[in-house]
Amino acid sequence: MEKLCEILAKMLGSYSFSPAMKEIIQLIIEGKWTSLRYKEILKEYHVRSNSVDFKEETLDVAIEYARQCLQNDALSEEEIKGMTMLKRALFIQEGDFYTYGKKEQVQGIIAAQLLKLYEDGVIDCNEAVHKADLQGLFNLSYEEFDEIVHDIAQAALERGANIVDLDTCSIKFN
Repeated sequence: MEKLCEILAKMLGSYSFSPAMKEIIQLIIEGKWTSLRYKEILKEYHVRSNSVDFKEETLDVAIEYARQCLQNDALSEEEIKGMTMLKRALFIQEGDFYTYGKKEQVQGIIAAQLLKLYEDGVIDCNEAVHKADLQGLFNLSYEEFDEIVHDIAQAALERGANIVDLDTCSIKFN
């Protein structure tokens, strides 16, 4: 979790977080996070875990972590495990990114990655794995992920790509 701690430490120095979030991030960095301590911090700062503002802040932390990890257009096993741990520590559930208004941000991050993957008109095995990792990073359903992939894959076909090289089932023929 070295990478996770490194990125979170940078974020603490660069972003303005609520006092509760600052403490929670610090606990994660120090390896002292527990669900009991998390709940104590929320109680101490009079924060409801289901409040929209706090939930949005947890999602912002996860989104920024993902952005930092994807700066090199790849995800390491350590970065994926870090995101899994972060989502667990911040109680981020499937559907939260879309439910709490982060759909456009998530779609933007994934679309930027997919555009690079589909640029040459071929999705190789490593790129197919990267696509799956992107979907898992934000806990997207097949339909949610397919919504992002569809237009990008369609554009690759229009540029002359062969459908068998695109690792997609989302193209609908007229």
